[in-house]
Amino acid sequence: MHQNKVSSSGVQIWLNFVVGTLSSVITCIVFLPVFHKMKCTCLHEYFIHRYNSTLIRQLFSVIFLSFTIIYMSIVIYAPSVALSPVLRIHKWWLVLIFGLCTTLYTCIGGLKAVVWSDSLQVLSVFAVNLFREAILMYSGVLTLIVQGLRHPRVGGFGRVWSIAVESGRTSELFRFDPRIDQYNSVWINLVSGTITWLASFGVNQLAIQRYASLPTLQQAQRIIYWTLIPFTILCSIVAFVGFIALAYFYNCNPIETGEITETDHLTILFARDILREFS
Repeated sequence: MHQNKVSSSGVQIWLNFVVGTLSSVITCIVFLPVFHKMKCTCLHEYFIHRYNSTLIRQLFSVIFLSFTIIYMSIVIYAPSVALSPVLRIHKWWLVLIFGLCTTLYTCIGGLKAVVWSDSLQVLSVFAVNLFREAILMYSGVLTLIVQGLRHPRVGGFGRVWSIAVESGRTSELFRFDPRIDQYNSVWINLVSGTITWLASFGVNQLAIQRYASLPTLQQAQRIIYWTLIPFTILCSIVAFVGFIALAYFYNCNPIETGEITETDHLTILFARDILREFS
């Protein structure tokens, strides 16, 4: 979904994802050794050994449940909104379908299935002969980029970049102003992104359970390091799709023309138009 954000607002969300690599390194160096040394399988154990306080443990449980409910709601709702106009299925039916599928997958496969799916989704780009879903995912994005750049309305890489610069979508990429009373800058993304991703990679209950499922500290660190470069590459090429979509719809906003009603549908509409001509 962040390609829609790049197309509508700019490159700041891409910077936020790239900063996630720094948080991953901090997690490997600072957090993982502590959790593995204590043999913690969840944060509850850490709070018990560190503070020995029932109140803190209960407070953490409430915060974690609230965060997880909100997070899972967004994660399921976002693709439902994006795919609804393409599949011609109401978004609430898609929310129900996605929720049931992920719940059944986790119940049947357990924690090991969750770890494998998270790792293979990114790492399988290096083993396409073994994992067919990787071929579909990455070749689909690359096909969209190639066909988009070749389209007359886009005009190639040079025009894509010039439109991105002209429309101000790349301004945050070179904004090093340290003031905090602005919408975005490199420093804001560096600080806020590091804190946000540390909350996801370092002290997140779900992440710690995944790390604990691996037998050694080195394996847990290795799996994080292995995902850094593919993660950055994937975020970059998906963000570039947002720039291509911006060039495709430049001076012809599909929301203003009534083709779509939400910016979340922008990339889906772009992919449908490009691939329809390709087929």
